[in-house]
Amino acid sequence: MTDQDFLKLLNAVVKLAKPFHKEAPDLDRLDINFKETTIDSLDMLMIGLYLGDVFGISEEDAKQMMVATPGELFEIIKKTATKFPDDVDKAIEGLK
Repeated sequence: MTDQDFLKLLNAVVKLAKPFHKEAPDLDRLDINFKETTIDSLDMLMIGLYLGDVFGISEEDAKQMMVATPGELFEIIKKTATKFPDDVDKAIEGLK
């Protein structure tokens, strides 16, 4: 999975994780700090759970994915994932 594929997937997950009354930020790079966006700790918990499902990461480990940047999140996923989606668009469709 490329960095751009991960960002595409992450942006789709963020839109699902954010409450409908709050606007989801567009994450366009791996080094942006989540604190510079509208993503809060509850959003991060939900993002971790969604991504855990996509990448075959246990719920317990997914709950621990509280990091500062998308790049750090991607690195943790690379180390703990038991599966990687073959197609990002299909993975996004599977989240809905």
